[in-house]
Amino acid sequence: MTANPFLEMAKAARGDLDAQRALARMACDVVAARPNLDPESILREGLVFARLAAEHGNDGDHGMVISMLALHARTVPDEEQGVVLGEALARYSALVARGVEVPGLPFEELVAHAPPDVVANAIHFQQAMNEEVPA
Repeated sequence: MTANPFLEMAKAARGDLDAQRALARMACDVVAARPNLDPESILREGLVFARLAAEHGNDGDHGMVISMLALHARTVPDEEQGVVLGEALARYSALVARGVEVPGLPFEELVAHAPPDVVANAIHFQQAMNEEVPA
């Protein structure tokens, strides 16, 4: 049985990690099963829940955000790709900085091959993600 997205949203709004993960996965599943729908909007909405899940601190959830951003970059206009990929690169950098082994190209190689706008956006996102949350 498919999960009820409205029920999952109510649970996600209360901080339920499993519901946040489920809504992020639902977005990916819908895009894979029905690519004729609006994949950009669906992934954008799914990323909200993926990002919330990642804030609970699980490295796998951060990986999910990175994967979804990579997919999302394929759906946005060219002028927006640098921003989307910049966030992905910043999140990848944060994982590497924590000592997480990330599959794929080494971080330094990704940066060396990334367009300047992606690197600039990644730096901006890193700064924003490193700000302290007020108590």
